[in-house]
Amino acid sequence: MPDANTVAIGAPKNDGNGGNAGQVRIYEWSGSSWTQKGADLDGEAAGDLFGSSVSMPDANTVAVGAPENDGNGTVAGHVRVFEWNGTVWSQKGSDIDGDVPTQTFGDLFGSSVSMPTANTVAVGAPWNAANGIWTGLVRIFDWDGTAWTQRGLDIHDGIATLSGIRVCMPDVNTVAIASQGGSSNAGHVRIFTWDGTAWAQKGNNIVGETGGDQSGNSISMPDANTIAIGTTDNDGVAPDAGHVRIFTWDGTAWTQKGSDIDGEAQGDKSGVSASMGDANTIAIGASLNDDNGSQSGHVRIYNWNGTDWVRSGSDIDGEAANDQSGYAVSMPDANTVAIGAIQNDGGGNEAGHVRIYTVDNGVSVKETAFIQNIQAYPNPTSGVLEVQLGHKYPLLNVSLKTINGSLVRHYTFKNSDTFTIDMEGPAGVYFLQIANERNHQQTFKVVKH
Repeated sequence: MPDANTVAIGAPKNDGNGGNAGQVRIYEWSGSSWTQKGADLDGEAAGDLFGSSVSMPDANTVAVGAPENDGNGTVAGHVRVFEWNGTVWSQKGSDIDGDVPTQTFGDLFGSSVSMPTANTVAVGAPWNAANGIWTGLVRIFDWDGTAWTQRGLDIHDGIATLSGIRVCMPDVNTVAIASQGGSSNAGHVRIFTWDGTAWAQKGNNIVGETGGDQSGNSISMPDANTIAIGTTDNDGVAPDAGHVRIFTWDGTAWTQKGSDIDGEAQGDKSGVSASMGDANTIAIGASLNDDNGSQSGHVRIYNWNGTDWVRSGSDIDGEAANDQSGYAVSMPDANTVAIGAIQNDGGGNEAGHVRIYTVDNGVSVKETAFIQNIQAYPNPTSGVLEVQLGHKYPLLNVSLKTINGSLVRHYTFKNSDTFTIDMEGPAGVYFLQIANERNHQQTFKVVKH
C-alpha cells in the first residue's frame, strides 16, 4: 500500500496465463468499496510465480517480481515495472532479468523487490552464485528516461547466506538486505547507503539472536534510521513463537529500540511479516497463530510509548482456521493496515483474501468493509453504552476488554442492529470488540467516567 486508498495484491499461483503464471491486481478505495484499477497484470508464462513480490511507491507505479521466470534461463527470474497512464497499466521499460544460470537452478531474481520512488527499484536474487553457491545478491536500478540502468555494483554476501531474500528501500540512497543463511543460520540484516559512487555498509551486520533463528523473514524501514526485523524461528517465548526487533541508528551503530516483541505462543511464527507505518508504529503478522482456529493467524499492532513497545487494541484474528492471516501485512501510515490471508476460502479453496483496516489514534481498529455507520453513545459513559450498527446482523459476538486486553464480559446478540451493554468495572479506558457472523471484526475505544 503506497497510501491508505490504494493496494496491490499479488497472487503468484494464479493460473490466468497458465499454471502458476501469477497475477497482480491493484485496487482503489471509492469511499465505500474497493474497486479494481485497470486490468489484471498477468505473469509472462506458466510457472513464473509473478506477484511473489510487489512494491508500490505511489498509486500509479508498481514493481512485480516473477522469481521463476525462465526468460534468461531456468528460474533466472525477472522484475517488471508498470505505470498507470490514466486508462491502463503499461510496462515501463524492458524486463529486468536475472543472470543466466551458472548452476542447476537460476537466481530467483525478483524474490524480493522494493521501490522507494517511481524511478528507483531494488531487486533481490537469493540464489545467485556469482560470489559462491547461494550467496545471493541485490541490485539497484534507476530509470534514465528510457531504460532501467544499474547503479553501483552488485551487493553480495557470503556462502549460502541467501542474501536478498528480503529487501527494503525507504529512500533512493538507502537499502536494507536480509540474509537468512550462513554458518549458524542465525541470519542477519545489512544496511547500505549510496555515497555518490558506491554502496557502503552503514554500521555492522544486525545478527539474529541465536543460531537457527534465520533472522530477516521480514524487514521494514519507515526511514533511513529505523528498521524492524522479523524472525519467525526465534524461541524466546516458546519454540518458533517468533519475534520482531526494532533498531535505530545512533550516528555510529544500530541499537535496539525497546524490548523484543515476542510471538504469543509456540509455533506462531510471529514476524513472518512486519510493516512500520512510521518510526513509532508497527504491524506484525503471526500467520500460524491458533486463536481463531488452527493456523487462523493474526496481526498485532504496537506503538512506542517513549519507553517500550505496547500493544494497541485487540488482535486482528484470521477469519477462520487455516487462513494463515498475517502472512503479508502493509502499513502505508500509522492509521492503515492491509492484511493478507493466503489460504482463506472465501473466494474458493485457498483462494486467499486481503482485508484493510483503519487504526484510529493508535487505539481503535476497524475493517473498512464492516459496520461503516457504527455509533456508540454516550462515550465517555458513566455506565450503560448503546451501540447502533446501521445494519442488522444475524449474529454478533461482543467482547468488552480492559486496556491490557483482559476480558471483562462477553455478549452474544442475534438479528440485531442495536444493542446496549453495562460497562462493568472501574473508571478507565476499555475496548469493545464486535465480530459479525463471518468474524469480521471492529474494535473501538470506550471511556468510562
